[in-house]
This record gives sequence, structure tokens and C-alpha cells, in this order.
Amino acid sequence: MALRTLSAILKAGLASPAKWFGIAGVLLVLAVLNLPPLAAFASSWYIPAAISLVSWLGMAATQVEPMVYRRILLYSAVSNEPYFIGALERRDALERQIQHLSIEGVKSDVKVMINSIDKEVLPGLAARIQRHKILAQGLVDLDQGKGPLVNASPQNVEALRKLEEEQKNALDGLITRLSDMNANLIGLSQEVEEGQVVEETETWAKELGEYWKATAEVFRPNSLGQM
Repeated sequence: MALRTLSAILKAGLASPAKWFGIAGVLLVLAVLNLPPLAAFASSWYIPAAISLVSWLGMAATQVEPMVYRRILLYSAVSNEPYFIGALERRDALERQIQHLSIEGVKSDVKVMINSIDKEVLPGLAARIQRHKILAQGLVDLDQGKGPLVNASPQNVEALRKLEEEQKNALDGLITRLSDMNANLIGLSQEVEEGQVVEETETWAKELGEYWKATAEVFRPNSLGQM
């Protein structure tokens, strides 16, 4: 997550007005090193260089989308989890594809999907991943003869293993659906019927929402008791 944030800041630094701060900083350092009137400061060139770099990064940081920083605050606990990284990559890929879409109705539908992912899926996914991680680790500890599940009844252990598998399948299914949405979106350029394309994007959004709700059961705290 930290690398993604740094990458976003550096990318923002290439856009105005941050890039002008960067250019001005480079020119300032060159002036200190090469202009005779500033020769007395040449030995300390690194000071204006450092000030220029900090100024450039500071301006670039203000140009980064707020969602990037929101991710750091909300998702630090799962930022390195493969499922979360996978979902985030596919969400960002959807956003990048918007600029390549020519049908306004499709653009709007994709933006709605991304908004839904940001407000519903990602926050909920973080909680689901944490619960799955705790359960999976408990079963790993049990297999090693340690942890709180040692001496639990075989029936309960078997139920937990089944639940862990169902959770894994649900997480895998989410990543698959997000991947399919990206694949389908790329394929839209081959479609000729605008109405059909708009209808398909609406269907994807609906199916993702339905799948998300349908798989919530296996991540609830009382899901074991309902087996």
C-alpha cells in the first residue's frame, strides 16, 4: 500500500501545478551550480535541492485523489493480503478503462460500479478477509497441535473446515467476477449495438451486488451456529 501511495504521488507530480514546482526546483539548483553571482552557494547546492524536492512532493501529495489516503487509513490491516490487493488492482483497472469508452451510458454505469466497490465492497472485503484469516490461522495452529481449537469436538472442527473452505470460495469468486468485469469491458469495443452494451454493464453491476450479498452469510460471526 505504501508503494502504491508513493507511486500515486510521483504520478501526480508530473501534472500541473506540481510539475512546475519540480521544474522550478531543477532550474534553481542549476542556477546555484552554474551562475557566477551564486557561486558562493554552490557548495551547499543540496540545500535548495532538498527544499525543492520537498516542495514538489508536497504539492504533488495535494493533487492525489483522497481515496488513495483513505485506503491507507482504512485498509492498513489488509493492505498486503492477496485478496485485497487483487480486488484493488481490478478496481483500478476498471477506472483506467473509462477513458477508452466511447458510450456515455457505459461510462456512467462503470463509474457507478466503481463507486459501489469503493463504498461497499472494499470496506466489507477488509472485514471478510480478517475473519477468514483468523479462522484459517486457527485451523493451521490446530493441525500443529496448538491454539484454542485443540481438543475441540471433531464435529465442530469439521464444520470450521467447511466454513473456511466456503469463505475461500467466496473470496475467490469475488476476484473472478471483478476480473470478468474487466475482461467484458475490454470486449465492449467489439460490440456494435449500443443498447446491448448498456444493458450488459447494468447486468454486471447487478450481478456483483447480488453475489456480494449472497456470500455475506459465511462471514457472519454466527455462521457456524447456523450449519
